[in-house]
Amino acid sequence: MKKYLKIILLTLTMLFIAILGNCVKAASTSLTVSPATVTEGSTVTATVTINAAQWNLTLTANGKALNTWTETVNYKSNLSKKFKVSYKATEKGKVNFALKGDITDVDQTNKEISTSKSITVNAKTTSSNNGSTTSSNNNTPKQPTFTSANKTVYTTKQCNLRSSWSTSSSATSVEKGTELKLTGTSKETVNGYNWYRVQYKGATKYIASSLVTNTKPKEDEPEEKNDNNNLASLNIKGANLSPEFSKDVLQYTVQVGEEVTKLDIEAKTENSKAKVEIQGNEELVSGENTIKIVVTAEDNTTKTYVIKALKGNEAVATSNDTLKLSKLEILGVSFDGGFDPDKYTYDLSLNLAVSNLTITAEPNQEDAKMEIVGNQDFKEGENLITIMLTSADGEQTATYQIKVNLPAAAAENKNDLQFYLICAAVALAVIVVIAIIVIVYHKRNHIEEKEENQEDDEKRVEEKEVKEEKELAEVVNKKEVIDQFLNATEETKTKKTRGRHSV
Repeated sequence: MKKYLKIILLTLTMLFIAILGNCVKAASTSLTVSPATVTEGSTVTATVTINAAQWNLTLTANGKALNTWTETVNYKSNLSKKFKVSYKATEKGKVNFALKGDITDVDQTNKEISTSKSITVNAKTTSSNNGSTTSSNNNTPKQPTFTSANKTVYTTKQCNLRSSWSTSSSATSVEKGTELKLTGTSKETVNGYNWYRVQYKGATKYIASSLVTNTKPKEDEPEEKNDNNNLASLNIKGANLSPEFSKDVLQYTVQVGEEVTKLDIEAKTENSKAKVEIQGNEELVSGENTIKIVVTAEDNTTKTYVIKALKGNEAVATSNDTLKLSKLEILGVSFDGGFDPDKYTYDLSLNLAVSNLTITAEPNQEDAKMEIVGNQDFKEGENLITIMLTSADGEQTATYQIKVNLPAAAAENKNDLQFYLICAAVALAVIVVIAIIVIVYHKRNHIEEKEENQEDDEKRVEEKEVKEEKELAEVVNKKEVIDQFLNATEETKTKKTRGRHSV
C-alpha cells in the first residue's frame, strides 16, 4: 500500500509542477554581435536566439535587411532556435544591428520585438602598388532566388508593392493590414532588402520581408477627442462675480445698474479646441436675469456656467437655494478631501478593474431631475461620469463630473484573471486530491491495525479457553484418581470388617 501511495504522490507532484510551469510565459529573443570592433573587410557574426511558439523577425544592419525568420506552426510548447548571420564590414564607422518583428508565446500572447547591438569598424591600412590602389565595383543587378511558399500574410503599415525587386520599379501603394498571398521567400539581400514574392489582385508583386507579418495587425484606433469643457477664466467688465470664479463652480451672481442692457463677458476656455456660447445676455430687464455660458469640448461634451444678473439696486435673487447636490457617495471609494457641494469636478484613480461604480447622489431641491451618464462599461484609461441636475421649473441646472482613471495594469490583470484563477483552481484540486489520499491511507491503516488487534484478542481468548479446558481436564482427571482411590480404600475396609466378623 505504501509503495502505491508513493507512486501516486510522485505523479501528482510532477503534474502540479508541470501545471505551474505552463502558467509562466517564457517567449523571448536575444541578439549578440561578435566581435564588437573590427577593421574594414572583416567578417562579423550576428547570433539570434529565439524562444517562442511562432515568430516573424528581421535582422538589419544600418537599416538594410540581412535575414528574416518566420515560423507559423502552432506548437504545444515554445521552441528554442539559434541562427547565425555573417556580415562583411565594407566601410569604417558604426554599424547598428537591429532585430525587429513579433513573437507569439504558446498561450497565443503576441509581443513586438525591437532589439539592437552596435559595432565599430576601423579603417585598415590599404596596400599600394606604385602609389595607386585598385578596387572592383560590380554594378550588375542581382536576382534573388525564391523558395516556394503558400500562405496568407499582411502588411505591417502603409507601404509599396513593387513590380520587381528594385526600389526604383513601379509601385502600388497599399494600406496597413492589406492581405497578400505569399508565393516565394528569399534570404538574399538585393538592393538593400530581403524580398518576398506575393500575389495582389491577381498580379505578382514584390515587397520587403520586414513589411509583412503572419497575423493581421490591429486597426489603428481613432484619435480620442479632448473632453476638457472647463473655463479657465470668467470676468464681467465693470462688475464682480460672487462667489469668486473657479472652474468647478457653476453658479454665480452679479449686481449691475439699471442702465446696463448687456454684460460685457470675457470667458476663456482651458482647451483651445473647446467652444463657448453665451445665452440670455441680451436686453436685460430689471430684477433677476439668467445668463448661461455653455462650454462645448472637442468631443461635444458640455458644461454650463450660470450667472444671475441682478439689475437695479433693489434687485435680489428670487431664490437663495442654488441647485446642487446635497449628497454624493461612491461605494468603496472616497474623494480626496471629501465631497463638497460647490465642487463640480472629481478625479478617481482605481487600482482594480471594474465596469462601473455604485453611486448615491441626492439634489438639494425637491422634484429636481437627475441623470447619470457614462457609468457603465469602463475601458482602460480615463472614463467620464456626468451627473446632470435640472430644477423642477427648468430654470436651474448643475453638472457634476467624475473622471475615473482605469490603469493599463488593471486592465491586463482583468484580462489575465481567468487564466491565473484556472491555474490556482488546478493547483488547489491537486492539493485536495493529495489530502484525500493521505486521509484514506491513514484511515485504512487504522482499520488494518484494528483488525489485527481484534485478531490478536480473539487468538488470546481462544488460547485462554484452550488452557482453561486443559486445566479443567486435569482437575477432572485428578478427581477421578481420587475417587478411584477412595473407592478402593472403602472396599479394603469392608473386606477387613467382614473378616473380623467371621472369626
